[in-house]
Amino acid sequence: MGRLTLFQEGWSRLGRRERRILAGGAVFLILLVSWLLIFSPILERMSWYDRQALQKEKDLIEFSPLKESYLKIRNHLDQIEHRIGPAKNEFSFPAYLENLAVQIRVKNRMTTLRPRATQSFDNLKSTEMEVKLEDLTLSQAVDFISKIEHSPEFLYIRNLHMRTRYGEPKNLDLTMTVSHYEKSQ
Repeated sequence: MGRLTLFQEGWSRLGRRERRILAGGAVFLILLVSWLLIFSPILERMSWYDRQALQKEKDLIEFSPLKESYLKIRNHLDQIEHRIGPAKNEFSFPAYLENLAVQIRVKNRMTTLRPRATQSFDNLKSTEMEVKLEDLTLSQAVDFISKIEHSPEFLYIRNLHMRTRYGEPKNLDLTMTVSHYEKSQ
């Protein structure tokens, strides 16, 4: 006898009520297994995707201001790189600072013009000079700083210290570190 025959014999011996209970149990068991193996994982995955979508939207909202500030900084860096020219043999950084002092008529008040560090990174070269001017009027100090900032070469005032003179409080002593940037060849 085959299994099918045994099943048919057992089924035929059962009463109508018992058959309904067994059929209902079989349907419940099939639905339960379907739920556990098919629908539940699908619903969990959909819920996970919904949570991920919400998180990505929050991240996008958080990164929007960062993107704007990055673009501003990138634009500023592009402007600076455009201003930084290749190294020119005819440009002398110390001589340029001395000429500025002569133009403003404070050459005799320049007490220090000392080279500091020279650094190279990527394709840029940075040269620093320490400049000290004593007994300047406010307008002379402003003119000197303004000419440095508006020079044709890219000069950057890294440190700036101004203090009034003890004997003449209307005059200033000015100490600064000026950096010159140029593209390496």
